[in-house]
Amino acid sequence: ATFLTATGSFIDYRLSNTSAALVPDIDGSDYATSALDFGITHRRILADGFGPTTFTLKFGRNWSGEALALSDTYLTTQYIDARIAQSVPLGDRDTLSFSAARQRTEEFDDDSSRFDFKTTLGASWVHVRDNQDRFTFGVTGTRKTSAAADSDYTSLKYRIGYDFAEPILNTRFGISADYEERSFDESIYVAGPRNDTNVGVTLPMQFPELAFYGFEPVVNVEARRNRSNPDLFDRDYQSIGFDLRSSF
Repeated sequence: ATFLTATGSFIDYRLSNTSAALVPDIDGSDYATSALDFGITHRRILADGFGPTTFTLKFGRNWSGEALALSDTYLTTQYIDARIAQSVPLGDRDTLSFSAARQRTEEFDDDSSRFDFKTTLGASWVHVRDNQDRFTFGVTGTRKTSAAADSDYTSLKYRIGYDFAEPILNTRFGISADYEERSFDESIYVAGPRNDTNVGVTLPMQFPELAFYGFEPVVNVEARRNRSNPDLFDRDYQSIGFDLRSSF
């Protein structure tokens, strides 16, 4: 099976009266971002007993508003991303999956440009219990090389998840948690190495009784915290997202 994909997005901002008074020469649209990418995905079974092997190649470009240049952010980014993924069934209840990806990114503005390279390797195990609940455990390693100190890092990420097969109050629940450590050899914001720790918890809720045309609404509640030895990168996120998932 072969798929062609195209994705586009645009985010705009409107400054509050207080913010507009602080930066009278900047408009909310100066912080706007947009993205466009095209890709091709091919899946085929290469050997008996194996799951499908998935090959993906994607080309994309992002644009940022003029105000973001004040924070040394490049105004335009384009990338090429190549990925391969393989699943291996281990009996009726267990599946191992492996993936590898390589991405080349070019960031540029009117005066300069920079190339970054990122390599990612991942593995995960899915186990289906007697009651059809699903348990997932995964590990992902990433190495990104860049001329910018705070974009050059090595990371290791762990993820566990549990999905309940039986609905509770007509709602299917799952829960997942992940933990990531990023190590930077140096940083422009701190003397010596920089270390980030990122922890997140996600609670997806799927509503099968509200399905229409083969799709079921899904609500994702997420909380995430990032801690870094330069306090500048400390972050706390809480979000609620809405999506549609195929029920076939």
